[in-house]
Amino acid sequence: MKNIFTILILSILILTVVTISAQEKGNNINIIPKPKSIVVNEGTFNLNPLTKIYYKNEAKQIAEYLNQIISPSTGFNLIMKVWDNKVEDNSIIISLSNSLTNFGKEGYTLAVNSNNVLLEASELNGLFYGVQTLRQLLPVEIETKVKVDNVEWKIPCVVILDEPEFVWRGLNLDCCRHFMTKEFVKRYIDLLAYHKFNTLHWHLTEDQAWRIEIKKYPELTKKGAFRTYDDRSVYGGFYTQEDIKEVVAYAQSRFINVVPEIEMPGHSTAAISCYPEISCTGGPFEVGTFWGIYYDIYCAGNEKNISVFRKCN
Repeated sequence: MKNIFTILILSILILTVVTISAQEKGNNINIIPKPKSIVVNEGTFNLNPLTKIYYKNEAKQIAEYLNQIISPSTGFNLIMKVWDNKVEDNSIIISLSNSLTNFGKEGYTLAVNSNNVLLEASELNGLFYGVQTLRQLLPVEIETKVKVDNVEWKIPCVVILDEPEFVWRGLNLDCCRHFMTKEFVKRYIDLLAYHKFNTLHWHLTEDQAWRIEIKKYPELTKKGAFRTYDDRSVYGGFYTQEDIKEVVAYAQSRFINVVPEIEMPGHSTAAISCYPEISCTGGPFEVGTFWGIYYDIYCAGNEKNISVFRKCN
């Protein structure tokens, strides 16, 4: 009886240590945004040069994206193969599953054990967000753009069930007061994707600038995209139609919808400085150089406005 009691006490102590260890590991796992459900288990999956990425045909782009994230900092160029439903050790499996429809198009499940990683979702959106979680589980050095030595590329063993709390998850980028290069905008999109945002609210027109090329009305960018200060210094820039298409396509590849902001009837000084005939007073105007309220706006009663905006393509 005494031996049984001793064994029972030891079992409880071992279970307590394991539970505390798992809780401590769980406290060290920081995923943004916090998943709906996460269970932390003992052990890790060790990513190495022999790890393979398996994928269903429909999920090839997600598998390629994951490989692109992993490769620069690890130096690994992982082998990718179409998944035939056989589970092999040392593998990452990316799969669409019809059984996960209750998670919506952006939900996913991620199961990591010491042998393999299984990422599933009902649509590609969910798989993409699952990859963001996977990269957040890796050591922070995974975000380095050059090879990093002496890092153990370990992923904690977890089971994650996740779906977004809100359908619209967006941030604004104001490129009017301060011009952002195309490369900057794409980097911003990458950061949105990393944090599982799905909307870029792109502010493209203001009193201080008109940033989008309209070939029918070239003055909008020839003049309206630049402002001249009292010391005669000039500041500005704009996006060509090809730039806009490139950014939108890039955002789509990150499952982000671009919502352009074209302001009216106010916040229109840049535009009416180019075409004062569509204002209420007729001008003349200059592109805005200070922050505040400008009282000249597009004239709602002027039929020329309708003609102009119909042709802004």
